[in-house]
Order: sequence, then structure tokens, then C-alpha cells
Amino acid sequence: MGQFDRTLEYIDQLQHAGTAAAVCEKLLGITSDFGLTALMAGTVPQPGTPSGQQKQHVLLCDWPVEWLERYVARNYVDHDPVVSHMKQLQAPFQWRERRPGH
Repeated sequence: MGQFDRTLEYIDQLQHAGTAAAVCEKLLGITSDFGLTALMAGTVPQPGTPSGQQKQHVLLCDWPVEWLERYVARNYVDHDPVVSHMKQLQAPFQWRERRPGH
């Protein structure tokens, strides 16, 4: 099976995933080969958005519940270097490019 056929098969699997958890599972099934162990996808709230409204921006998330709660409660989205980088660059990048000291 060629790369294009595998891509189409993967897209089909994503389209037929019945839940957000199933989509996360499919995505991690592919991306785990690159070291990704968890994911969150959504829209970035405006700076200063109350923590009670921030979770409304999350579309997919398989983070541990406790970590998501802490991230929202402490308003980490306004200070997250990865989020800041995404807002400026809007292009793919690797996590190690945004870690402090790299």
C-alpha cells in the first residue's frame, strides 16, 4: 500500500471515529511514533478569558483531567510558550523548539 493510500485510509478512520476520544486515539496511533503521548486541540481564547470559559475552546483533549484543570485554573494558556509561538508563527514546529533553553 502506498503512502497516499495509507493517508486516505487514515482520513477515513478519522471521519468514522464516533467520539472525540476515538479521534484522539487514532491521532495518537500515528503521532506516537514521533514521541507524542498526549494531545489537546482547540481554539486559543482571548487573553484574560475567565478560566470558566477557557474549557469551551477545547475540541480534543486526552490530557489527564487533573492537568487540564490546573492548566485552566492557573490560566497557563496566557503564558504558554507553545501557544505564544503558534499565534506568531502559525506553521508546524516541534515541541523541543519551544522548550526553555532551546
